Amino acid sequence: MATGDLEWLAEQIELKLERMRAATKRETEMIQRSVELLAKAKALLSEPAPEVWPSRRPQE
Repeated sequence: MATGDLEWLAEQIELKLERMRAATKRETEMIQRSVELLAKAKALLSEPAPEVWPSRRPQE
C-alpha cells in the first residue's frame, strides 16, 4: 500500500473509533438517566397514595 492509502485508512479507522466512543458515551448517559428515573419512580410508588375521594363511612 502507498503511504497516502495508509494515512487515509488510519483516518477512517480513527473516525470510526470516535463515532463508536460517542455512541458508547451516549448509551452510558441514557442508561444512567434511566436508572435515576427508575429510582425516582420507585420512591414515588413506595409513598402512600393521597386520598382523592372522601371515604364512605356509614352515617350515624
